[in-house]
Amino acid sequence: VSKLEFIFSPAILNIRGLNPNFIKDAVESKSIPSIRAIFTPMDSKSDKISQDILDAITRRAQQINLIELYMILGINGLGRAVAAKIVAETGSIDGFIKLATDNDYANETMLNPICVSGVQHWYQNKTHQEFLNFIKSLKLERIK
Repeated sequence: VSKLEFIFSPAILNIRGLNPNFIKDAVESKSIPSIRAIFTPMDSKSDKISQDILDAITRRAQQINLIELYMILGINGLGRAVAAKIVAETGSIDGFIKLATDNDYANETMLNPICVSGVQHWYQNKTHQEFLNFIKSLKLERIK
């Protein structure tokens, strides 16, 4: 619930009208079963959950850009400014993956070594790798 609250906040997706009770009810009713689910059409499974709001969430999630995507990944110390630097250095999800897996490439960037280490540590988790591959598979308009 707290992760979704962060994602829907003005700092990232800026979905208006969502309060903590809506998010809690959506998760408990499995209307929003996972973070992944917000990127694909969802069905309301509760009278408390508006289908229109779920549709609005999906539409906004599908308009996410790389900076917003990197912010929702949950990498320690990675806010908007650092995410923007990563986008400027890597340009795409594939570049991000290369940053996470190729030390020679990472050393050639102008990114802070602590930032690079955080990305590399995050990417070691198989679930995180699967999430990025899922996002790539969606071929979202604003994500390369």
